[in-house]
Amino acid sequence: MSDYEFTVSLRIRHPAIDPRRITDALALEPQHTWKAGVARRDPEGGELDGGYRESYWTGRLMDQPQLSSGQLSVESVLMQVLSHLRRAQGFLEQWYSEGASLRCT
Repeated sequence: MSDYEFTVSLRIRHPAIDPRRITDALALEPQHTWKAGVARRDPEGGELDGGYRESYWTGRLMDQPQLSSGQLSVESVLMQVLSHLRRAQGFLEQWYSEGASLRCT
């Protein structure tokens, strides 16, 4: 098998949660967040029409892209991610029951 570069991120969407609660529960720093109902913004920070329909939180689960090797694989990183998320299982189950979705990409 040839080596390849990969990275893993987590994305959470929720009908209304404050993204700071996600940051606190997961003990991970986000790259981007927004809260449902808050005015939308363009990349430069200018206000756009309307508000966000749902809350959003995304963060990298790796500091930088990694090259796969005999020592490091996507599978091993995903096992580490699942182990980290297990610590927040109660929160994740509550959020899911409230309509949240979670994706690793």
